Amino acid sequence: MEALISIRKILKNIFIKILRITGRDLDYFYNDDFATTGYRNKAWGGEFCNIIMKLFNPRSVIDFGCGSGDLLAAFEKRGIEILGIDGSKANFRHRKINRNNFLLFDIRKAYKSKKKYDLCFCLEVAEHIEEEYSDVLIKSLASSSPLIVFTAEPAAATGVRHINLKPYQWWISKFERESFVFDRALTERLRQEMLKVEGIQDWYVRNLLVFKAAV
Repeated sequence: MEALISIRKILKNIFIKILRITGRDLDYFYNDDFATTGYRNKAWGGEFCNIIMKLFNPRSVIDFGCGSGDLLAAFEKRGIEILGIDGSKANFRHRKINRNNFLLFDIRKAYKSKKKYDLCFCLEVAEHIEEEYSDVLIKSLASSSPLIVFTAEPAAATGVRHINLKPYQWWISKFERESFVFDRALTERLRQEMLKVEGIQDWYVRNLLVFKAAV
């Protein structure tokens, strides 16, 4: 029985590697079912937008691994300049934002932003990316904005493609190498506001880290 389980695991790993080589892994894991799952289409997005506007008042927002753009939709409705970046074609098909504000792009590749956005999101995304691409992602975030709201699950036992589960300090060290500092006070202030939002998934609050470019 153990031998059979081992063979299945080997075959699964080979299958995933083939998907990755052919560029089909994102569409396989992040398909239409993933894109339309209820809790991925966040009913609390409007309240979250209100909090962000109150605390930071950004005029432009970029979101790496934006999914369907459900969080960005509220900002778009307010006339805020937005850009959502995601590599899943299913998320693009089910997007909640204008197609001109959605960039279909694999964020495991280096992204060179054409401008500095006031605020950058990367929420519950980094744990889905192979460890070898972590530095690439952090560099892309750091080059896109001086203020980053970041969350990454450190220890989830379940979840779609949770393959890069790291402690918070691991990510903090990555940002420090890019001359970004973890703002503990600002993180706590945002966390307390988010705790008031009805229906928000606890991991967005629990895993919250806010980074600012070092002066």
